[in-house]
Amino acid sequence: MPDSAQLRDQLLSSEAVRYTERRLPELAAEGRAAEPVRLVRNMLSSQPLCFSLFGHFDAHRAVAAGVLDAVLPWSVEEIEDIVVEHAPAAAAERLGGQSGPDHSAFDAMLLLRGVNGRLMIGVETKYTEPFSRRRYEKASYTEITDRTDAWFLPGAAAVAAAPATNQLWRNLMLAQESSRDAKRHGAVVVLTVAKDRGARTAVAGMRGLLKDPDARLCHVLLEDVIDVATTEPSLADWAARFSRRYLDLSLAAPPTA
Repeated sequence: MPDSAQLRDQLLSSEAVRYTERRLPELAAEGRAAEPVRLVRNMLSSQPLCFSLFGHFDAHRAVAAGVLDAVLPWSVEEIEDIVVEHAPAAAAERLGGQSGPDHSAFDAMLLLRGVNGRLMIGVETKYTEPFSRRRYEKASYTEITDRTDAWFLPGAAAVAAAPATNQLWRNLMLAQESSRDAKRHGAVVVLTVAKDRGARTAVAGMRGLLKDPDARLCHVLLEDVIDVATTEPSLADWAARFSRRYLDLSLAAPPTA
């Protein structure tokens, strides 16, 4: 497990460090693990970005609920829980079928409450990494996608298995099964910077395969999240640090003549 000094150097607030220190042993108990090189040494990885963002939000749930309400298409009045790097066990078992629990997981799972009821949002966060190009197919995936009560249109499995959408398809199946178990409205949010063309392609491809895409999948920009967070006094300093680390690319620009 990374020590506190390593986490302080990488993450963007003491709140995010405390969250991560609490969450890492839980991950080990679940049989999952954060990737230590990505978490404490790679400043361009989405994993520390996710811990920095949602670990900080977990400590400021009341104001963070307002940020989420502003950027998500669903009403958010309360954050009930935030779990980074998570796959609900029963849903993972069903996705895995005869081969055992599936390895798909949410970068973060948000349990929320809004004016229309309780929500379960699976978050897929990308920064410099593209969506996985590996093509994973299992009989259990097709069975889950083809169920009459599934989120997907008939025949979606054959199309969604393509490399451009395979990872997001697995996220959506995990969200479908997890939200059904939790008796909550479920959806997936893809969270990226504005210039992520691969994410736009994956989201557009999967939205075309869903029965109700507006209810189940949306693409949210990190720039919009931070713009809203900057207006909240208790989040403003953190938001400025986040922006300098992940959104201000001026230092990476080539020098002018």
